[in-house]
Amino acid sequence: MIKWTLAIVGVLLMAGAVSAQEYQDIQFTSYEEVENAFATQQEELATLTARLAALEETTEAIQEAPAASVPVPAMPTYCCPQTTCCCNNQGGLTFGAGALALVPRWSSNPAYYYTSAGGTTGVGHEVDFANRIQVAPYVWAGYSLGNGVGFRTTWFEYDNSTAVGNTVGGTGFMAFSTPNVGGSVLTSALGVPAGARITATDKLYMNVFDFEGTKSIVSGRASYLLSGGLRYANIGEQYAAQYTFPGGAPIANLRSGHDFNGAGPTIAALSHYPLGNTGIGVYARGRAAAMYGRRHGTFYTTNATGALTSGEQLSAQAVLPYTDMEVGLDWNRCAGYSTLFAQVGFVGQAYYGIGNPAYSSTVGPLGAAPGTFGGPTANDMSNLVLIGLRATAGVNF
Repeated sequence: MIKWTLAIVGVLLMAGAVSAQEYQDIQFTSYEEVENAFATQQEELATLTARLAALEETTEAIQEAPAASVPVPAMPTYCCPQTTCCCNNQGGLTFGAGALALVPRWSSNPAYYYTSAGGTTGVGHEVDFANRIQVAPYVWAGYSLGNGVGFRTTWFEYDNSTAVGNTVGGTGFMAFSTPNVGGSVLTSALGVPAGARITATDKLYMNVFDFEGTKSIVSGRASYLLSGGLRYANIGEQYAAQYTFPGGAPIANLRSGHDFNGAGPTIAALSHYPLGNTGIGVYARGRAAAMYGRRHGTFYTTNATGALTSGEQLSAQAVLPYTDMEVGLDWNRCAGYSTLFAQVGFVGQAYYGIGNPAYSSTVGPLGAAPGTFGGPTANDMSNLVLIGLRATAGVNF
């Protein structure tokens, strides 16, 4: 084969189609070198063919795999519906703060009773405390893992007080009586001089902590946050009444104070559903708890000089059930790999059997002598409901 090639090239050289240098280069090209080059090209082609076949098999396997076998990462509780930037942020810190505007309402919370006509028994009129809305702080912080499991702690503090009073004596207000507070009652006589006055005040204080484990769940476009753990509550209530002569000189005073300190299990659930791709959604939240602790109370009266005239103390174990419910609107927005969010909703909280500030709803004898004390102990077990609005803002990152 090489000989015939050289012969043909020689003819071309004589004809002037191939130069002498090209003829010399062809002479030095051996058959073995040509064979080796061809073999190398064949090996490279076989390697490329094998890689192409492997790629085609991988593509077919992906196309044939069922959709359920492809793992879908869990989304956090709060997620931007219009983008996936924050939805890819699995786990991390979360914290926020806000305020609750709440007004307390007891099933019974009398300030005093009075009669507008003669007689020493029966309740002519009942005057209740009219507590107003009070703003309270609310703070929480937590952490979650990529699988949606985490923990959270929240803190809430509330303080509310009000006062009510009226002039005793004269037309339309003949005599009064306070509630029977721990066996002590403050009353006025019929026909006292015009200008005497009864003034009553109440006070409610709360300091509440929740320590919980959490689990976030996603189902379609809806997301849920389940939690359970321990709730601690310190709740205190006070009642005071003062009976004064015309001009303000004291006749007698009545004081009542009781509080509950306890802790117990709590469970809660939060659901969220986005409205389209606007970043706005609706949410609902609920909680239940049962706190076990001790109830303390002190009830006493003093005369015009401040000397103690009667008194009683209370100390007993108690269980305080609790529930709440909240519904409202929330807003979410991505900021890099973090999520900013805010919530505004209507909230209702219920404390069952906590009692009113006076710890009593029983009236004393109307029209008795000024400063008459005594009577049976009447412990009130009124329910307390706090209703109002909650506005919060926070960040997940």
